[in-house]
Amino acid sequence: MVKRASLIWNRTEQFLRISLQQGKVPFGHAIESKGGYAYHIEDHLLRQYVGEEKWEAGLERVEKYKEELKGEC
Repeated sequence: MVKRASLIWNRTEQFLRISLQQGKVPFGHAIESKGGYAYHIEDHLLRQYVGEEKWEAGLERVEKYKEELKGEC
């Protein structure tokens, strides 16, 4: 989920994780436990946050990433 959201938002996974941990984004949150963090991201809020045009471009990046992964197998 973090990878997908980072591709849609066009930010690194690390940036997204830290933003969620610090409560700086309105579309999700991080929950700390003994083993680290768990992340929850609401798609509809992310879509609202980035806007429709960036959402669509982000989905294209997600699909491209999926295709690249298939080529590595």
